[in-house]
Amino acid sequence: MHPICSKAEVDELISHMDSEKLIWIDNDIKRKEEYSRIIKDADKHEIIRLIKTLYLRRKELAVSGKKLRSTDENYLSLAENMLFEEFAYALDIDKSEVVEYIEKHIA
Repeated sequence: MHPICSKAEVDELISHMDSEKLIWIDNDIKRKEEYSRIIKDADKHEIIRLIKTLYLRRKELAVSGKKLRSTDENYLSLAENMLFEEFAYALDIDKSEVVEYIEKHIA
């Protein structure tokens, strides 16, 4: 079990989202292993990197009419749920409002 973020910690994490590096791995097996480790470790910086990577990859693939692999979509969903639930709790907002909160604070 990991400690829950405070509002200040959430705001700090959000303020650094743009500078987080991507973690795309071309090899499907190695990517799955790395993403599993990130989810298991529950490190918020790593989870943010995972979400950012898969959002951008999804966007990149959509340009050519393609989609993320289902495994990547599953990891994205897991990561979003973990992060957004914790952010919602720390910010005292509904989970559905987290994306809007993030977008307002990184713009």
